[in-house]
Amino acid sequence: SSTYIDGASGVAIDTSKGYAYVTGASSDSLAIIDVGADPSSPSFVGSYSNYAYIWGARGVAIDTSKGYAYVTGYNSDSLAIIDVGTDPSSPSLVGSYSSATYIDGARGVAIDTSKGYAYVTGYYSDSLAIIDVGTDPYNPSLVGSYSSDTYIDGARGVAIDTSKGYAYV
Repeated sequence: SSTYIDGASGVAIDTSKGYAYVTGASSDSLAIIDVGADPSSPSFVGSYSNYAYIWGARGVAIDTSKGYAYVTGYNSDSLAIIDVGTDPSSPSLVGSYSSATYIDGARGVAIDTSKGYAYVTGYYSDSLAIIDVGTDPYNPSLVGSYSSDTYIDGARGVAIDTSKGYAYV
């Protein structure tokens, strides 16, 4: 539906619940779609939309143990933590982090659940920011960042290898 996922951009799957979490860049939203109950006929579960926190929503990652979705806002230079576990039909904002310096044009996001860190790429800031989302999810804070217009110019996606402590941008 274009109301909830206009400009579908990012997707994450929770296989235990059978849910797909899809960001809508043009609708500034996160939609939860049940793809597990009847894969031939996916159904809408709920959505969260907020221009201030996920303006131009792009990336999404899921922490199934906490029931949180981490969504990047490309135009709001932000990472929002959204509670999708308590009531998937009505997700709610837990906290957010915003910075035009460290995540300008926030795109990709990956979560290290063991450390409680979110790794977020900044397209315009040519950067990777490490944000502590575990200590206080209501008030995430910057742990560190790396920026280089030579090596990660226009950074988009990110993946992490928690066993080696590497982030791939």
